[in-house]
Amino acid sequence: MKKDSLLPMVPKAIKTHVYDHQGVLLENHGALTWGKNLEHAYYLMESLEFTAKINWISRQLKGDRELSKENVAKLIEIKAMMGLEGISPLGVDVPEGMQAKKVTAVYEQTLSERDIDLIVDRVTTSVLNALKK
Repeated sequence: MKKDSLLPMVPKAIKTHVYDHQGVLLENHGALTWGKNLEHAYYLMESLEFTAKINWISRQLKGDRELSKENVAKLIEIKAMMGLEGISPLGVDVPEGMQAKKVTAVYEQTLSERDIDLIVDRVTTSVLNALKK
């Protein structure tokens, strides 16, 4: 199947990101990942969920930081060596000698471990149910 023939089935909000990214976070709807096959897409979802959990724990500990442009450039270089394509964040300007910059949150929300597990379960169930159809 030609990849452009799939685009009418993808909502407009996601369509612009399909070719340059491997997943999106959908506000109030969870996350969506895609890959060269189902196993690859599943791996990407696992990575996304793990990253989200680390981010959440980091925020709870008031330790979240944005990486410097230099560190992001190193990660992009590694990504290129692995043959991974797509748009990457650029990082932030930080004072000399610093590796990262403290993130200032617009709002804070606290979720329990149980809340996170429920969210992950609901998203996983929804994806599996959609695949059965």
